[in-house]
Amino acid sequence: MKLITVVAILLIVLVVVVSFVAISSRSVSLPYTVSESTTRLVGPLLEDGSVDFVSALIEPLREGVTPENNAAVLLWQASGSPAWNRNASQDRIAEQFFAALQLPPLPAEGDYFLPLQDYSKQLDGQRPLPSNEDGAARSDLSVSAAQPGDGAPPDIAPDPRLSTKKDPRLKWGGLISAWPARGRKESGWAGVLQAQFRQATLRPWSRDEFPELAAWLAANQAPLQRAYEASHRARFYSPLISADEPANLATIQQVELQLQELCLTLAARAMLSLGAGQTDDAWQDILALHRLARRVSEGPWVVNFEAGSTLERTACACGAVLSFFGDLSGEQLRSARSDLRNLAPLPEAANQLDKLRYPLLEQACAAARGDSQARQHLLGEALSAKLETANRFNWDEVLTNINGFYDLLVEAGQHPDILQRESNLQEMKHFLQQAQASVEGDVSSLQVWTTAVTKATSSNGGSLLKFEIETKLMLRMADIALSLAAHHAEQGSYPTQLSDLVPTQFAEIPIDPYTGQPLVYRSDGNLYCVYSIGGDGFDEGGSFHRDVVVWSPYPNAEPISLLIWRLRSLAREVSYPAAAALVQAGEAAVPALKSLLQDDDNAAREGAAFVLNAIQQNQATSGGPQ
Repeated sequence: MKLITVVAILLIVLVVVVSFVAISSRSVSLPYTVSESTTRLVGPLLEDGSVDFVSALIEPLREGVTPENNAAVLLWQASGSPAWNRNASQDRIAEQFFAALQLPPLPAEGDYFLPLQDYSKQLDGQRPLPSNEDGAARSDLSVSAAQPGDGAPPDIAPDPRLSTKKDPRLKWGGLISAWPARGRKESGWAGVLQAQFRQATLRPWSRDEFPELAAWLAANQAPLQRAYEASHRARFYSPLISADEPANLATIQQVELQLQELCLTLAARAMLSLGAGQTDDAWQDILALHRLARRVSEGPWVVNFEAGSTLERTACACGAVLSFFGDLSGEQLRSARSDLRNLAPLPEAANQLDKLRYPLLEQACAAARGDSQARQHLLGEALSAKLETANRFNWDEVLTNINGFYDLLVEAGQHPDILQRESNLQEMKHFLQQAQASVEGDVSSLQVWTTAVTKATSSNGGSLLKFEIETKLMLRMADIALSLAAHHAEQGSYPTQLSDLVPTQFAEIPIDPYTGQPLVYRSDGNLYCVYSIGGDGFDEGGSFHRDVVVWSPYPNAEPISLLIWRLRSLAREVSYPAAAALVQAGEAAVPALKSLLQDDDNAAREGAAFVLNAIQQNQATSGGPQ
């Protein structure tokens, strides 16, 4: 027994010594310290003692996730297997990806979502294009203003603002912060369907209007139903699989963006239902899009946040259009507002900014360990070469300052005052620029960490905060549109000022986050325009291109009184076409324009004087009043 006891003690001592030596050797081999102030994460650790950043990031994301509560499971089953990076090991990544989802790999063929681009290829050569190749025959919503014609009369001095070709957004109304970019011009059916899809997600449409687009939706009925069901699931975890072995954050396959078109197609289906008078079906698809926006945003990458913001903005725009064309009662509109307010909160950009530090810390640690590829990616070729010749270098100082910078970035992103937040971000950017300009001589830790941070944050920090502000503002504007519609449904007109909605609809007047003042609102009871001045800080009068604006649709018939209201409006894209139409109306518009010269609004007086002068010039060149 004594011998056994002695042997046991010796074995325990041996294990302790080996463990101590292993830990000591791991610590000694690293040119930096693993701590909260340097690496921020202190575990789990890899064999060489460095932090396993991939596992540390993944584990919290998949905690509590099951195939039954994971929205990503249904979305990938609807979309089909992701398209992996060409340089990746396709079979290994697919196997790991679906194993992490706790699913068998998806078969190559199935009832998967058919992207619009692929559908257009099926039509090319099989079906003739509409009367012109860009689809304008069926998709152009532009209509002439008061009189036919494509511009101001030729005897009036040319003015690009005086165009009678009315912006389609004036006809349908809506909510938008920036008209969606057209992207690359496509030819053939791809161009036609892209133009139609762009409209079909922003206003009501019908199968007769866009028959090919409706057929595409029908072909995607099963995948869209899966996407709708996915929106009701509580979690979203799309596995993070690295193209390299061992795994690292820089080569994680970011495939979630491939789900965006599938989700956005719910907006097109909602607007098709709205055009058919199926308002409840439309609203359910809009709500599904709101929910999916929140689910997709749960991912750790900037692409998740931006994709979620895109879905949310589209859902908000559809909700505003539904408030105009849904033919809903006040009670139904209040119920819709309640649905919006019961949604989960939108994600905070500051949380996403906090996660952005980890890929940078992982690369800095790899660079410290001598990884030449990581050094070049982190610092560029010239600075990386200088670092190679440096005898001693304090990597702890670099890592600590990277963390300190991101702590300040997160703090700035959480500031409640948007203008102060922007000021703080500009100060941080200016500091980085000054720090790099002041560096002379041998490579220093200041030069290394400021270079690394500048490269990492140049395209992310500011854009994330902008997405957050405008997305939350658009949700607020969608709520306002529903409130105004409820007032109109019950009172027969829109309120003359937003304060009329207090306290029945709002506890206080809705505030513009960019000014701290009430949102700008204009209404004559039948039409309205409400907007925020947007991030540029300038009031462009409800410009569709620069402000965050929601406006009610304009009817096709435009009597003088309506044109005068449009001229008086602060919305420039509204007032300029109205000015052209009033010029064409000529003498019939003069009495109303002269009355407008007495208006309290300086812009309205200037607009009236401008149009009267144009009418007089027209009359002078044509020989008198027409």
